[in-house]
Amino acid sequence: MSVVFFNHIPLAFIYAFLSFPKQEQMDMKVLQFQNKKLVERIDQRKRAEEELHKRIEQLENRQRTDDAVLMIVNRYWNQVQGSLGTIKASQLVVLNKDM
Repeated sequence: MSVVFFNHIPLAFIYAFLSFPKQEQMDMKVLQFQNKKLVERIDQRKRAEEELHKRIEQLENRQRTDDAVLMIVNRYWNQVQGSLGTIKASQLVVLNKDM
């Protein structure tokens, strides 16, 4: 097997050296593409996170509203129970007078 030289340098070495920038360019293009895809994924996740934060805020607002309604219902329920207790007590007094 004979080795071909150019200015005392094997041609195979020269070809490998000359092809390195092409490989480097390909690597750079692959890295740029991968970087672009990663940026897109990050943007998608940011949008999803923002949507989830909005949904959480909506649910928290709804919870506050529901809590306020339940407090009002509870207050009126307690008034009804108090009124029923007063009515029962007055009925007992009336029943005791009749006996």
